[in-house]
Amino acid sequence: MFGTLGAPELLVVLIFVLLLVWPTWRILGKAGFPPAISLVALVPCAIFLLYLFLAFVEWPIQRRLTPGSA
Repeated sequence: MFGTLGAPELLVVLIFVLLLVWPTWRILGKAGFPPAISLVALVPCAIFLLYLFLAFVEWPIQRRLTPGSA
C-alpha cells in the first residue's frame, strides 16, 4: 500500500513546504524576528504555537518605530 515516494508525491510535498514556510519567513522578517524561525513550521503542530507566539509577543519592529521608546 505505502511504497516509495515518486516524483509526483515529492513535488506535492515540496509545494506544501513552500506554501507553509515561505509566507511565514516573510512575516517573521517584516516583524523584526529572525526569518529562520519559520523552519519551525516543518514540525507538525508547531506552526500553531508559532502563530500564537506572534500574536501575543511585542514585535521588535514595533519597539523601533514607537516614538520615545529609546
